[in-house]
Amino acid sequence: MLEPPQRRKPATEIESKVSAGHPFDLEKLLFVIDSPMHNELVCVFGDSLSGEEREDLARDVLVELFESPTKYQVTRSCLPKYAKLRVRTFALDYLRDRKKACVQQRLFIERAHLQLAPADGPCPAEKAEQRELLKQTADRIRIAILQLPLEQQRVAAAYVEYGPTNFASRLAAELDVSANRVSQWWTRAKRALREAIGPEEDVFE
Repeated sequence: MLEPPQRRKPATEIESKVSAGHPFDLEKLLFVIDSPMHNELVCVFGDSLSGEEREDLARDVLVELFESPTKYQVTRSCLPKYAKLRVRTFALDYLRDRKKACVQQRLFIERAHLQLAPADGPCPAEKAEQRELLKQTADRIRIAILQLPLEQQRVAAAYVEYGPTNFASRLAAELDVSANRVSQWWTRAKRALREAIGPEEDVFE
């Protein structure tokens, strides 16, 4: 079996402590890894991430090192290099999830459009009026979805992706929570969305 590549420079005190799982100064760790992580995110992802998103991703790496310090192996790399690799991985996962959420949101809105559409073909004047109504309703749904707590946004997306029969069990398995909790999220999400579009246009099962 090949040996792991050795470090070129001696480990610093903070690196040795983190790798060994010994108590360490969180402020010192932040000082060592914060700027390299932010520079990495700006260099690799540019404007794809906002300043707030970069802060959140860097914080995720800091939390990971605090909760599971021995994931970092001092013999393999220095802390700044390790932190840059981790924050880049977190960012790729985040952007992939964000893209998926956008697609699911669009599908959710399109589903509402289909359920609002009339059964019989309207005349041209009615079509224009109904298109405007659907646009206004879609705008209200879109705003309402974005204002939901994250877990309710996820359950709304799962409802579209997996269908009304399977979405609760599928999402529960993905998030490792009970199906009952997912159902509670969906109940709250439906209530918020119904309030957003008005009781006369109930498009949710």
